[in-house]
Amino acid sequence: MARSTRKILDEMRAKAERDNAEPPLALPVLHWHGEVDLRDSDPQLVQDLLPEVGSGLISGQWGTYKTFVVFDLAHAIMSGEPFLGHEVVRRGGVLFVALEGQNEVAKRLEGVIRDKGKLAHPAPFAWVTTCPPLVGADAVAVLSELAARAAARVQAQFGLPLVAIFIDTVVAAAGYTREGADNDTALGQVIMRNMAQVARNVGCFVFGVDHFGKDVNVGTRGTSAKEGAADVVLAMLGEKTITGEVTNTRLAIRKRRGGSNGEEFPFMPRPVELELGPNGKRITTLVLDWGGVAMPPNRAQDSWGKGKGVSLLRRIVMSMLVDQGVDLKPWADGATVRALKVEQVKAEFFKSYYTDGETAAVKQKAKRVAFQRAVELAVERGTLAVREGDGEGHLWLARAGAAPA
Repeated sequence: MARSTRKILDEMRAKAERDNAEPPLALPVLHWHGEVDLRDSDPQLVQDLLPEVGSGLISGQWGTYKTFVVFDLAHAIMSGEPFLGHEVVRRGGVLFVALEGQNEVAKRLEGVIRDKGKLAHPAPFAWVTTCPPLVGADAVAVLSELAARAAARVQAQFGLPLVAIFIDTVVAAAGYTREGADNDTALGQVIMRNMAQVARNVGCFVFGVDHFGKDVNVGTRGTSAKEGAADVVLAMLGEKTITGEVTNTRLAIRKRRGGSNGEEFPFMPRPVELELGPNGKRITTLVLDWGGVAMPPNRAQDSWGKGKGVSLLRRIVMSMLVDQGVDLKPWADGATVRALKVEQVKAEFFKSYYTDGETAAVKQKAKRVAFQRAVELAVERGTLAVREGDGEGHLWLARAGAAPA
């Protein structure tokens, strides 16, 4: 039975009302090659190390001086002095979320400022000792508003923008409510997504201080989603004794999107004295001296061996491990490792290894031999482990000293 004209008109009128009520689609912006100035496409906070806006992790075992590195980096950002040889492009203020060691903040900051002598008092540095759970619905709004208030004071008093936020530590700030939640991939993604959103809201870089797991080769504690989502991961490394002593201390660039990974910077902690405390004793803290001789003196690169092929293999493994690695348990009763597919590494090696040859077949054979030799040398020296399983081979770092973990 045909519909009446009235019914058809009513349907048309209702559709028009719905169309007018619905907002237009929010489409992504199209960017065209040739219309983007390279000089404006990747603004930097610290040149070739930290982008102006982004998020990252400073990770390491307990006692590897993670928080002292935070204060050293914060000093560089506030003063404009280089950090590990990298130019500070955007000098500005710092907000520090101190959820562990709150009583140490004032003296650690004072220690590095007095020792370096590059900042006048007071410094553009503010801190808080509480924050909303990073897995909670209010995390982004509260941290963004808090940062906005700090930014207003930094701009009014110092004429500088707020350029960095440090959260110490991610575990303390996460707000986990059940056992094992730190291994939940979805929660790890929420944490990193919220940190990144705060960075975008404020227009700054947000660093989370985090712990390594029991096996340092796996990297940051909990889900690998955290490192995968980070723009930058700085790894704090050292050899710990059963007494708690840490030697061979160094910082490694475990991940950065705009440069090579695996570079290490040795440092030594040094005590400094401040004024007398209320009990008549000197207040003391530590500062870091960079470029000192780390013990033992053999750098991570040396443990791989020497030669064109093995050097290339190391660079490829270290560049791919964080983003493309998978969590693997080679033995049922063994530890979980961060591993790469051998064929995946081999393909990248073949792309990057240059060799002369009259034919493509000759070149391919030379690359295959070079790759095999490089892997065999790394395995022989105890740097890499390789294992076949489920029809494909995987390789991983065989020991903590092999490379930045």
